[in-house]
Amino acid sequence: MPPARRPTPYPAALDDCVTVCRALLKERSPQEIVVGGASAGGNVVAALLLRARDEELPLPAAALLLSPELDLTESGDFSPGLPPTLLVSGTQDLFLSDAVRMHRALRAAGIPADLHVFEAAPHGLLPPGAPEDEQLLQEIHHFIETDCPAP
Repeated sequence: MPPARRPTPYPAALDDCVTVCRALLKERSPQEIVVGGASAGGNVVAALLLRARDEELPLPAAALLLSPELDLTESGDFSPGLPPTLLVSGTQDLFLSDAVRMHRALRAAGIPADLHVFEAAPHGLLPPGAPEDEQLLQEIHHFIETDCPAP
């Protein structure tokens, strides 16, 4: 049996995301970029936005946080200047309250934010092919078309 892989320590994943963001910004305008992540990936996206803002990188047009695990420090540190954000969770999601608190914090900071909660959806949201899957895709498309600045 091969030896167990050790997890990459923080902030390696975030550093990688910033590197990719910088490279993408050389090829695309920020208005053409939407970042998204699910579960712990939602946390990485939120951290990416804060770090990009702090490093004065152009921010993407929007962020999609699906069933996100957020605010591990319980700090709630958000300020104006972040992009419009769509948060999606489920009533059975262990981290639903994280999404709700994040939604309130973003709105309190004047950042456009939508929150959609699917009935009985667990953490990780919907299984592929679920009837709500199409509704989720429609919500994402509507959010991007309505709340993202035009390129």
